[in-house]
Amino acid sequence: MKNKKRYILLFLIFILIISITTSCKKADPNTVHLWMYQRDQNDQIAMLIPDIERYCENNEIPLQIHCYYESEMSYDDYILKRNINLEKNNTIVCGNYNEMRNLNSEHANYENIENYKNIVKSCKNLPYMLVAYTYNIRLINKNLLDVYDINFDKDIMSPTDYRNIIFRLLENGADLSNDSAINNACVTNLMYEYNLNLNNTTKESEIDEEYRNNLANAIRKFVEKSKDRTNIALGCSKTIIDNKTNLTLDIGYGSDCREDNCYYTDFNKNTLLKSLKDTIVLFEPDMIRYAIYINDKITNESTYKLANYMLDSELLGENIRFSCFTLKNDCADNMYMNIVNNNVEIEEYYKENETELKCINEIIERNILNGNISEEFINELSYKTLGMNSLMECFIMNAQLFNINRGEEKTEEFIDINLDNFIKKIKLSL
Repeated sequence: MKNKKRYILLFLIFILIISITTSCKKADPNTVHLWMYQRDQNDQIAMLIPDIERYCENNEIPLQIHCYYESEMSYDDYILKRNINLEKNNTIVCGNYNEMRNLNSEHANYENIENYKNIVKSCKNLPYMLVAYTYNIRLINKNLLDVYDINFDKDIMSPTDYRNIIFRLLENGADLSNDSAINNACVTNLMYEYNLNLNNTTKESEIDEEYRNNLANAIRKFVEKSKDRTNIALGCSKTIIDNKTNLTLDIGYGSDCREDNCYYTDFNKNTLLKSLKDTIVLFEPDMIRYAIYINDKITNESTYKLANYMLDSELLGENIRFSCFTLKNDCADNMYMNIVNNNVEIEEYYKENETELKCINEIIERNILNGNISEEFINELSYKTLGMNSLMECFIMNAQLFNINRGEEKTEEFIDINLDNFIKKIKLSL
């Protein structure tokens, strides 16, 4: 009986030793950990995985990929799991705007990555490496601006410029038809004025008493600006028409991707714009498509080597489509496809607008591509990425709706009832 107990004890000790040995192997401090969260296996970023695995195998880089899909885990559960593991050595996070949320502000020294030199300078104040993003291009009607003696002397128009043009038109006597666009422009400007815009690096500690007071003051100012209105229109239509001249402010809408942006249509994107003359290019960054974050606990220099490969222009060009890149040094030849369009109508359109199309493309290349995008556009991208900013716009406008529905000015009552709960929502979103 004693011998049997001794054998059992030895067996348990043996199992314990194997378990400890195995756990030690899993805790190899030189393993590079790659985290990502995707919709499905056909997502373009998920499709990078085979190339990354092949590269690590060829270069003897120990790699552990933590890739989760919506079908197996919710985003909130993933973020919780990922952030618990962010303290592990040699951790890389890659993905879209959602992946770049809730990250540490401390990060690795990206200067140790050779291809980091190709990222435009205006992106280098971020804790992550912004590589690709989506965008929209609109053509603004210069003839309408001329009617109201408005001179726009920049090469390209930013969203901030566009909002200010709306108010200059109104000041100069225009009768603009789109109340929702005017409201949105007013509220967005107030959010800039009072430093309310959130981005994916905003910390909960920044939503303090000063922030609360700024939001309350933005509400009061919006109510003051819109006190004469009997209705507050909420909507997303961007088409603005001047009722006096019947001229439209936004007359052309470009394709949603760099590879196919050589034609412009009406608002519904189903009719080609006949003439591109007398227009100004409005460039609107939309969403972060691909970015890379590396934590500051590097024990294996191959972490930088892998990140360098993930920034390779040929790899990006083969896998990340329908995006604009932040890389300079003439990487464009590797990253952008040339789509051949055999549509006869479009071919005729190209011939008729050849000069204007060439001019528009040169403007985009000078101001956006090959490392030319300014910090103003990058800030717009950071703010637009977070959906809570849109909810905040609606919240501010709801204060005037609150007053209209009660038939008298009740702004302070609206603030007392709703502001603290909305502040809690902001904190929960970060």
